Amino acid sequence: MDDTWHATTHAHLTLLRTGLLDLIDCGPTPDPEPVLRRPAPPEQAATEHATPRPPPTTIRTGQPADPVHRHITARETAIQHALHQLDTLTHDIAVAVADTHRCTPIDQHGNLWPPPAALPTRRTGTGHPTATTGLPTARRTVLERCNWTAAAIDALNDARQATPPHVDTTLIDIRLHHVAARIRHHADRHRRATQDRRPPTTRCVNPHGHAPHPHDGTDGPICATCLRPACADPIPGRLCRRRLNPVDVGRGRTTCGACRVALHRRQATTS
Repeated sequence: MDDTWHATTHAHLTLLRTGLLDLIDCGPTPDPEPVLRRPAPPEQAATEHATPRPPPTTIRTGQPADPVHRHITARETAIQHALHQLDTLTHDIAVAVADTHRCTPIDQHGNLWPPPAALPTRRTGTGHPTATTGLPTARRTVLERCNWTAAAIDALNDARQATPPHVDTTLIDIRLHHVAARIRHHADRHRRATQDRRPPTTRCVNPHGHAPHPHDGTDGPICATCLRPACADPIPGRLCRRRLNPVDVGRGRTTCGACRVALHRRQATTS
């Protein structure tokens, strides 16, 4: 086995760490935003004359539903469930390290690095186990386990490379493939949950000095708004920096609507 396993497994571990930190910092991927539309007159009339309904209540307590509390609880549950999966992955890798001859993870100071202690768990209402680690220590928990896993990958690779050629390496190869498959599985899960569901954002290169703003990327590095010409600034001292709208560009105008209205009012006042 060459160094391909070592580099690939480290790359998947980096993706896993990034996905977990994104989950902690940004929360789970939200559902797509509802599309707003203007209601038809019959729908608007029916809504205005409808009988007021009581607010929705929760099934367990019967109290008025709190969407903010529900969102916070869902975020904490998703993070704790991910931490439990990471803790299970670390335990499996620790078992593979313990079963491999001459495999000892070393920290940055050259000392032996034991595996992190198991996280306390609890059973949720659905029966699935989840960690009870609080959110303030979630980032530290992820970094500790990912750093130890990186040292374990190095130790497993060194043990495989140090095996004499005449020794059968089938067992250690199976363990290495198992470790790589587990890390790749968890990394792909977080990648599908974040990158594939969130539309890619592209930043406009800002040729006019404004703050960077995202756009859909269909217009190249410069968004469609910044590609339109700027207002000719007909009023001295106004310093207008608006971009012309498509209608003004199509009609050959050189000033924006706000400057035309302000100039017309100034002319009417002075005349």
